[in-house]
Amino acid sequence: MFSPDTCILIVDCELTMRSLIGKMLRELGFKNIQEASNGEMAWQKLETSHSTKNPIQLVLCDWLIPKIKGLDLLKMSRFDERFKNVPFVFITSESGQKQVEQALESGVSHYVVTPFTADQIKMRLEETYDRIFGSKTQESNKL
Repeated sequence: MFSPDTCILIVDCELTMRSLIGKMLRELGFKNIQEASNGEMAWQKLETSHSTKNPIQLVLCDWLIPKIKGLDLLKMSRFDERFKNVPFVFITSESGQKQVEQALESGVSHYVVTPFTADQIKMRLEETYDRIFGSKTQESNKL
């Protein structure tokens, strides 16, 4: 699982949703949570944090956000060498097969459809961590 010190960025235009996700993350033990209300602000936070001691290490993003849409933010991060390996999870009501396929083709790490529970968020974060870091951890344990 991600460390409690993981710097997480929640991107959603709805304050209520950002607050709900943030509350769930804090209940899971995460301490370093940032928020952005639109894609442009999220990109700025990614860029600004990149050269600090505490870069953003996980993005939880809605599909329908202003200025830069969630899918475009995902694509931008995957094409930028600095962010291409940052886990990116959609938390959205967009559950159509087309959207899910577009997200997968663009390199999304996981996809959570609303409504969701804290247990579902925890499970998706564990799955995301295992997909991205699990094989590396297992390999290092073999040495």
